Amino acid sequence: MAQLQLGLFDDALATFKRADAYDTPQVSRWTWLLGEGFTLVILQHYEEAIPSP
Repeated sequence: MAQLQLGLFDDALATFKRADAYDTPQVSRWTWLLGEGFTLVILQHYEEAIPSP
């Protein structure tokens, strides 16, 4: 989240993706997905931010 506040959007996106790759319990995994989606919206990558079913 600090990277987002500093305007380092590409770095923040990479951090959220790396964090999601770790063995995070399913109950806590939403935090990384929320951060990744929020960052993608900031970067105007709307198609990637909302996964299609």
